[in-house]
Amino acid sequence: MFSSLSEATISNLIPHFTRQRIEDWTRNIDYNQVLAIIAVKEDKTAQRIVGSVSLKFHAEEVFKHKAEFGITIHDDYQKLGIGKSPTKPCAMYREGKRSQESLPYS
Repeated sequence: MFSSLSEATISNLIPHFTRQRIEDWTRNIDYNQVLAIIAVKEDKTAQRIVGSVSLKFHAEEVFKHKAEFGITIHDDYQKLGIGKSPTKPCAMYREGKRSQESLPYS
């Protein structure tokens, strides 16, 4: 997904966005501190990741009241409501109600 984002979408992401940075991040996710959600488009022959959302909490006591929220939706799937679906589980996670439900979208 990330390799085919437009320059306009990439310009809205964190600076120094590279394939290596994404691979390192996904390889080292600490699921005690991060809620990671992906949006997958399925058809009869393939699956494609079309979006990702992350909610990261800080472990340091002084920052425990803060969280970082990030969302990226592939250009071909923007403005379809895909980014709205992860909002509910992120809010539930924040409230201590962890969920591993699948979130369908149309």
